Amino acid sequence: MDRNDILKDLKKIDLSLIKKSDIRMFENEKIAVEHYNDAVDSILEGNTDIAGIKLKKVLSLSPDFSEAAQLLERLTDYDNIHSIGDKIYESMHGRDVNVKKLAYSKRNLPQMLNIDPRVLLKMIIVLIVIVLTIAASIMVFKLLDKEPGATEENNEVTYSQEEVNTLNKRIDELEKSLAKSETETQEVLSASTGNQALTEQLEEERDALLAERDLYRAAVLFEQEKFVLSADIAKGLEAEAYKGAEKELYHSVYNKAIFQAADSLYKIGLSLYSQKDFTGAVENLERVDEYAPEFEELGNCYYVLAKAYYELDNAAKSIELYEYIDMNIPTFENETGLLYYTGKAYQKLGRYDKAREMYNMLISSYPDSTLVGYAKDRLKEMPSE
Repeated sequence: MDRNDILKDLKKIDLSLIKKSDIRMFENEKIAVEHYNDAVDSILEGNTDIAGIKLKKVLSLSPDFSEAAQLLERLTDYDNIHSIGDKIYESMHGRDVNVKKLAYSKRNLPQMLNIDPRVLLKMIIVLIVIVLTIAASIMVFKLLDKEPGATEENNEVTYSQEEVNTLNKRIDELEKSLAKSETETQEVLSASTGNQALTEQLEEERDALLAERDLYRAAVLFEQEKFVLSADIAKGLEAEAYKGAEKELYHSVYNKAIFQAADSLYKIGLSLYSQKDFTGAVENLERVDEYAPEFEELGNCYYVLAKAYYELDNAAKSIELYEYIDMNIPTFENETGLLYYTGKAYQKLGRYDKAREMYNMLISSYPDSTLVGYAKDRLKEMPSE
């Protein structure tokens, strides 16, 4: 069986015609048809692995879907007798790899382009890797493009563990291919020193490949909940390097990874502070605004950070942070805490006039605060004016 056998009589199902008819379809059956049409598109694009996953999903939703069962059977037979290289050959040439090319007198492609055949082959390999990376990144985007905590209906299509395992296996294969293609690209560049236009073209293709690889790695790290590592890669990416589905994937990964990295560092910082690991708390809390300057808990982040600095005998840094919160974060509501702990920091530095000012403001402005008693005790500790 060759690729043409799979393509024979292959066509998508027109849902609009079904809707106009008297045929009644359940929601799962409609979703199954949509996945079947996606599988057809994947086959036409040469992505038989992804098509197989889609067809399995179709049959899990609608076991009696005969067209899907027959197509999956043909696809399985095709996969069993064709290697990855055979599939690439047939996708490129549109014929069975075992059919010999008819001899003809016309000039071949390398001769027409005046390029060494080995150089052309390596260029083709680089382009194929880019296509595979794009296809895989689209799959990852579909997995990631869900709002955290969103309520899903019972008929929502989800990925099984088997499909996730298949995707992760594909990730490993692509990582190896990408590493190999980098070396091959360098060899191509070395072999093409006499052709400036070709060299520039290869450099652009290499840069595009590296951009896709880094985006893909950021997406994978996010899926593995390694948010800080994912955000570190995402921060180095350029939005202009991506188009279409890859640009959507970029925005999805960047926005979510940046927020999750800030949130992760913030929660780790709070945990370390509660464990009296003040150095660890500072190291994490200081990085939150690097990822998300508009982080909704930034005020409390600075507040706890200031308290950690105080415990590390850096009262001056504490005062700087407390005053920054007071001047720049109007949404921060713990005014009593700001007054009390700013007073403590001034008191530690021996600036008793400023400490008294903070404590007295707390006592007069918030007489019902639980911190008033502590403020009065602090006033008694200080030398008289």
